[in-house]
Amino acid sequence: GQATGSPVDADTSTEGTLANRAHQARQRKHQLLSSKPLW
Repeated sequence: GQATGSPVDADTSTEGTLANRAHQARQRKHQLLSSKPLW
């Protein structure tokens, strides 16, 4: 996987990478919404 400091770096499968990326994106979106709401 990519050396981005993720604990699942050993998982080089496509599903694992996509799931990890989606999880990080969800966390980032949640942090953005919680810190700076759009409404």
